[in-house]
Amino acid sequence: MRKNQFGRIWCKIVLTGGPCAGKTTAQKLIVDRIKAEYAGKWRVFTVAEAATFLYQGRIQRSTMDDARIQQWQEDILRTIIQLENVYEHIAETEVFNTLIICDRGGLDPKIFTASDNHWNAILQKVGITEDDILNRYDWVILLSSAPREIYEQAGNNECRRENHEEALRIDAKYGDLWKGHKQLLKVRNRKFTNDPQNDWTIKFDDVFDIIQTILDVK
Repeated sequence: MRKNQFGRIWCKIVLTGGPCAGKTTAQKLIVDRIKAEYAGKWRVFTVAEAATFLYQGRIQRSTMDDARIQQWQEDILRTIIQLENVYEHIAETEVFNTLIICDRGGLDPKIFTASDNHWNAILQKVGITEDDILNRYDWVILLSSAPREIYEQAGNNECRRENHEEALRIDAKYGDLWKGHKQLLKVRNRKFTNDPQNDWTIKFDDVFDIIQTILDVK
């Protein structure tokens, strides 16, 4: 956590994980509950997922060669950093404690970069290291991709390109990607009942339990 010019706390959290892990849903739930339970104590800002924002411009990654994909991933990283900076500047001048929730973080583009050499070239051009990126965040919350029943129900996201098997393979990479962060917290899918939707809801309660431990720090 950091303090701003008014002595107020501000911190930045990444929600990350494989496709259909529930990041965007969790982000909205966190906002609603903070407004209900911490009104007058905490402000909450949300940073949209940069890749989804850019894909809405009708980009088709499948038409790109490696060189264009490398440039695309570089531009996604730059967009992530700039979007976060906007909210950090606001947090620095807030008279309330502030939580910034990021839908994905600066390391996430690495998953879809063609090779480590390409990724290292991107970092060099942007002028940042992986350690620099890790240090931009106070906590990283890693959510597992949805079980098949939920994943297939959510298959109407036009920005999602993977089937369930592909999603699970991508999901497995994220733990390794963020393992260097000192506050990496994992939220797995849990099965309590025979109702996948009910168990999916419990997952978001687990996420907010983590958020509460952060907000209640004195």
